Amino acid sequence: MILGGYGFGNTGDEAQLGANLTRWRAVTPPVEPVVASPHPDYTTGHHGVRSVTASRALFFRSTETSDYNLSNAWFRVSFWPALIRMELNARLMAAGLAPPLASAAEARFLTALQSASVVHVSGGGFMTGPTRSRLWDTCLILRLCRRLGTPYFLTGQTLGIFQNQADRWLAKTALSGAIGVSLRDPADSATEVKALGLPGVRIEAGFDDALFCDAASDETIDGVLVGSGLAPGQAFLAVNYHWWGMDADTRETSARRLAQTLDTLGRRLDAPVLFVPMVPADEEAQRNAMERMQHDAALLSYDYDYRTVRSVIARARALLSFKHHPLIFALGERTPCLSISFDPYYHRKNIGALANFGLERFCVDREGFFGEGLESRFDDLIAESDSLRTDLADSLAAARSAQDAFFDDCLRAAGLSDP
Repeated sequence: MILGGYGFGNTGDEAQLGANLTRWRAVTPPVEPVVASPHPDYTTGHHGVRSVTASRALFFRSTETSDYNLSNAWFRVSFWPALIRMELNARLMAAGLAPPLASAAEARFLTALQSASVVHVSGGGFMTGPTRSRLWDTCLILRLCRRLGTPYFLTGQTLGIFQNQADRWLAKTALSGAIGVSLRDPADSATEVKALGLPGVRIEAGFDDALFCDAASDETIDGVLVGSGLAPGQAFLAVNYHWWGMDADTRETSARRLAQTLDTLGRRLDAPVLFVPMVPADEEAQRNAMERMQHDAALLSYDYDYRTVRSVIARARALLSFKHHPLIFALGERTPCLSISFDPYYHRKNIGALANFGLERFCVDREGFFGEGLESRFDDLIAESDSLRTDLADSLAAARSAQDAFFDDCLRAAGLSDP
């Protein structure tokens, strides 16, 4: 069973799932992947994989109310009775009894969890304090795995930025039984995990799972770029901009500043700007910035297939991104990239992605964005483009080898391949 932030059409999350499904489908002897998703039909349709309803929908009604997504007070209060109830059910199931405190749908999920050969928590920033509901929910499932005797491991994780003792306690009790934990940033997450105290658990610096996802065909990308208003073969600057976590004043000032900056950078490159949304909600922010620009700009029009946006970014002269996964796609395709992050959550994710390849100098914070740091850092990026592409080619080969080795080791520990 694979767990993660799937089923919402977020291209970054779906890319993580796609990359890991490719890994699982290559396992010998064959192992059938089953994905837990709040929208199983969507996941089955987009990935051709069997899917079951995820715990967030079963235990916390995430598809019916906004409490889960907001991590609000009602979610925090309702979580603890759910944890107690589900752990009692798991204890009874481990003893060979039926789970009397579970609904029929919950019992089916618990049975699937118990019968799984292994649980794979695949990629993402959902094991962090700023995404509390996802952190607590995932920790609950891993605690249930321990009760049911199901082995589990985690890959491509950002961990930490814990907000309180409940975050830390749940993370510690959930991770202490893991076969292994692969992190996607080389420093900060490792420091926070070490502070939890997890003796005997393999903790390893790794990479985002989406780094090695599939790409679209050249024919597909030619059509998408023409449909978005660019000429075939035309050079462009790719940009991702979004409003997650920004108040109204920050949205206004950042959109104005971004438009001014892109006018300057676009003229320097003598190339149009192509905005690349990762979810439909990004489009509002990007159109807002476009309307303020004087330089040529367009919005990528596509079906939110991760393979498409990855291949579009591969053709860009450079990428400037507020979000994490455009950076991952750029690194995987050796496209020079620069990160902008305003808050600790995105800073942890973005600088971690770049630091894995020694490129953390190309991560600009809020002060640098509103000051002079962004343009000078971008000039450095363009000046070093050729050497960056060459260095990334070697680094990516080593990264793939390390990622494959960790995955294979976890399979052996779970008894799914020969030692």
